Amino acid sequence: MLSGLMMRVFRLLLGVAIGYLLFLCCWLWIYIDAFAFRLYAKDKKRFDRSSQLPADRGLARSVRLVFIRHGESTWNDTFNRSKMPHKFAWRLLYSAVYETMLLATASKEQESWFLDSPLSQFGLGQAEALQSFLRKTAANPADPLSDDCKMLLGLDPHVRSTVVVSNLRRAISTCMVGLWDRLQKGSEKAIVHSSLQEISKNPDTLAIARAGEVPKPSWLDRLHTDTKFADQMSKVLDPSCNMGSKPMDLTGQQRLLDFAAWASDPAADRGTVICVGHSFWFREFCREFMPKSVEHDIKTKKLTNCGVVMLTLLVDESSGKPEYCVDPNSLKTVYGGYTK
Repeated sequence: MLSGLMMRVFRLLLGVAIGYLLFLCCWLWIYIDAFAFRLYAKDKKRFDRSSQLPADRGLARSVRLVFIRHGESTWNDTFNRSKMPHKFAWRLLYSAVYETMLLATASKEQESWFLDSPLSQFGLGQAEALQSFLRKTAANPADPLSDDCKMLLGLDPHVRSTVVVSNLRRAISTCMVGLWDRLQKGSEKAIVHSSLQEISKNPDTLAIARAGEVPKPSWLDRLHTDTKFADQMSKVLDPSCNMGSKPMDLTGQQRLLDFAAWASDPAADRGTVICVGHSFWFREFCREFMPKSVEHDIKTKKLTNCGVVMLTLLVDESSGKPEYCVDPNSLKTVYGGYTK
């Protein structure tokens, strides 16, 4: 009896595996550029650099950065949850069927569960929780994080800040929902910046939106009725820094350097730069610019979904060219924390 049940389970899992492999072959044929990126891209190639704290910190410029990680994506929903065989097989089957439906019903707008994966329904809920936290904390003067949350929501007229977001859909949606109280005013736009695109060769890190375009809301974004942010994206997003998806010959390290230069440009006077982006990008940023001798969770772990951390980037130009260093004493967790 037991052996018969195990055999049926085995056949079921085998059928799912074969079906998924067939689906994967078809998907890779359709998205051949994603397959080529996986094989040949230099995104994770890096050269060792030695970031050190300036000898005289008083002579260094500084810029305050805020890192906000996106909520759970559909890719995370499929691959980052329980690895129990029966649960993982079901998620693979579900996502493959859903992707097939999206491909079959797509018209002028490209949709995908895997490519440039959007926020899942759970991820949208996480962004709503961030929105609620910021709103409540900012309204409570007794809370030690109240001033930080006011700054994030643009409620302090004496503190200048700029919102910048990755060109990937899950980051865009997190920005729209989490910072909705700020963006809905219409007095400013969040800048879509390609340098914030996630560092990885996986297809979920490839952007659908082309250079100069505002990313389109996903089918799940359109179902979000609490804020109806999908209708406002073209009004509150500035795509002037969206150079399209990362090219195969550009390294993630170069994007880190490009963004550090952009964020710390004294002529732009951006104030505190609020970055909505991705866990690996944030981790690599701190690995790149924090002294190697310093140990911290932000260098070895991922920021939790919708987690918020603040830090100071020092800019030392005493050598004639800018050198960047994250001050390890400036790190401050505002919301969430770190996870493996």
